[in-house]
Amino acid sequence: MVSSNSRVSTLKETIQLQGLQSIWQVCNWITVELGAYLNGDMKFICTVLAHTGASSKYPCPACLIKLRQYDKPYEMRESTEVGSLDEEHSVSNIPLLRIRPTHIVPLPLHIYLGMGEIIFDEILVKLSSQIIVDNVVKHLKIKSLKDREGGGGKTDVFKFTGPELRKLCRSKFPQIISGAMERLQYNKDTVKSVENKAKTLQTWMIVLERYLLRTSKFKTKQFSTLAKSVEEVLDGMKNTFHRNLTPKMHMLRHVVQFVQTHKVMGCVSEQQLESMHAYMNRLLVRHKNMLHQPAEQLRRVLADTLEYSVKKYILPHNV
Repeated sequence: MVSSNSRVSTLKETIQLQGLQSIWQVCNWITVELGAYLNGDMKFICTVLAHTGASSKYPCPACLIKLRQYDKPYEMRESTEVGSLDEEHSVSNIPLLRIRPTHIVPLPLHIYLGMGEIIFDEILVKLSSQIIVDNVVKHLKIKSLKDREGGGGKTDVFKFTGPELRKLCRSKFPQIISGAMERLQYNKDTVKSVENKAKTLQTWMIVLERYLLRTSKFKTKQFSTLAKSVEEVLDGMKNTFHRNLTPKMHMLRHVVQFVQTHKVMGCVSEQQLESMHAYMNRLLVRHKNMLHQPAEQLRRVLADTLEYSVKKYILPHNV
């Protein structure tokens, strides 16, 4: 995603003048010269940067934090490291893309969705009650499981979509849980403990939605509030829920840095990329005549997707 709209209008002419031949040459020119952002999920970002992944010695593509040492201070990667071979710091090959580490978007949507998985793991899976699960599904699921192809699988039940998480933030989720437990005659202390956990997780979800998915610019006075909220979430994960921090949760600290540097978050998140899934699925059907050549079918899908994504920038307005 390009951060400077004023320079994008000349993109087509510049590509022609520079003699850029491949899509990666174009992308590298955009990231270096226009200061573009790199976004996507962790696997995509690591792949593009030739990073060995979230289980490597240095699991973060943006900094030099060591594996399972997420409470310790860390240094950001140098710009020269994010774009060159650096096996010592978990970069196994020459990256496809050069990017400033401060321009790697720190997975706001996937952090938000990951918190939804933690809610199910902490509240529903540990209670192991189908009745409680059914109550939550009934109140929070946007689409009935009966209406899903195949009647709904485990993923449909134990994962929230973005809209469902927003619904959770505005629902009486803790009361739904405690009410179902009381009807099953759970111990009162257990009910109260689970309800308090649900309230804590819901509060965190509201905070994360407010900051991670925010599409407008941040004001300076909001930086300290965001930083404090992030530390509360990370500290609570470790000390209240006794969960080990993950590379994805570590990226919350990069959210603070990113917002302080660029003053935006949601408008450059991977949210826009996720919305392309349905379009790409339709393209797979359109190019089904290439089923016997999967690589060519995928190439055509990617080419059409790229054209759809950038044509408003490179085509004249009257076309």
